Amino acid sequence: MKYIYTDGACSGNPGPGGWGYIVLDENDKIIHFFRGDRHQTTNNEMELIAILAAYRYIQEHPNETYIVYTDSAYCLNSLTNWMFNWEKNGWIKSDKKEPKNLDLFKELFEIFNDPNHAELKKVAGHNGIFGNEMADKLATEYKKYVKYWKI
Repeated sequence: MKYIYTDGACSGNPGPGGWGYIVLDENDKIIHFFRGDRHQTTNNEMELIAILAAYRYIQEHPNETYIVYTDSAYCLNSLTNWMFNWEKNGWIKSDKKEPKNLDLFKELFEIFNDPNHAELKKVAGHNGIFGNEMADKLATEYKKYVKYWKI
């Protein structure tokens, strides 16, 4: 069993942001990690990109069993519940609007529509859980570089 923790962060909303994920074994040994950033984004977009990147990693390493963790209730609810209704309704939410980050949701829909996809679970953020704290550090790494961006 492998565990993947994901996180996204943003300074301002929108503003500069980052995302990251970390893959751990059952002994919390780091197997892999990856991160990225954008100079103009939202927190939800960063959270979704981190989750998408984690599932792409899983697709590249299919011979393992994974559980993916997020500290975003919005992402968990969107990806395990709401998005299936959005898709049935032509990608329209109950407020008659398209969901923001629709391109990401459509890509994630393909993954989550597979009954064999890795389970996505909620983890408490900033609660001392090693994987979540490390994913947070990867996501907030962008702050080092903000001063170089011309926004």
